[in-house]
Amino acid sequence: MVAAAGADPTVTAPAGPLAGKPAAELTAVLGVALELQQWPAAIECLRGLSATKLASADQQAIRPLLNEAILSTDVRVRVMAAAAARKNSISAGNALFTTSDMLAAAEQSVSQPEAVVIAPDDQLSLILRQLLEDQKYSVRVAETGPQGFMQAVGCLHSDVIFLSLYPSRWPASTTLANLRADCRTRSCPVVLVGRQDQQTEAAALQQIYGNVYFISEPIGVSSFPNQFRGLNLRPLLSGEEREFLSALAAPLQSATAPQQ
Repeated sequence: MVAAAGADPTVTAPAGPLAGKPAAELTAVLGVALELQQWPAAIECLRGLSATKLASADQQAIRPLLNEAILSTDVRVRVMAAAAARKNSISAGNALFTTSDMLAAAEQSVSQPEAVVIAPDDQLSLILRQLLEDQKYSVRVAETGPQGFMQAVGCLHSDVIFLSLYPSRWPASTTLANLRADCRTRSCPVVLVGRQDQQTEAAALQQIYGNVYFISEPIGVSSFPNQFRGLNLRPLLSGEEREFLSALAAPLQSATAPQQ
């Protein structure tokens, strides 16, 4: 059943084999899907649970699974778990963020891919912002590591994070460690930006953390598009999925999530 439910990973796909199944069955499949990190199957279960007001016994059974799901590295699983928790007045999350935080980030999201630039150099930030906006990204900019971390976790999903290797209150290694410690940014691509002689520092960080890249300065207006395409980074969410999750996260009295 998990394999069948996981045939399509998108939240906007037509209803799958679990549509209309009892809450107890959805809960059982969700537990297996989370254990195996089968996110498409988890999404299918949560889609049903987020539209259902559960009986008291079912709420007790689903509570620990929703708390686990909201800490998933997949943003679709997190948002749908938060929606299911809100629907049933279940508290979920951890000391860093709650159901409300997750839903607020989703509701306020844009339909474009999201990028974050963390750099103390205003000129570098401006150049990267302009170049990324040319690539159709919505861009947030921060001067320091702590500010950049908060900008990144405040997105629905950061499709790419550009991190300068120059000190910015936190060294790049500390900023990267914090990004990888939080489930909301653990899987986000990070592009380190620095001088050519900082490539050794970048390589050391790449050995520790996955999904980390390096681009050397100066950033050229004409060369950047090819450099960026060469990273082969693809947005996790389509514009349609972003809009769906934003609608799902809207306050219940005005929610307009598309019917499946």
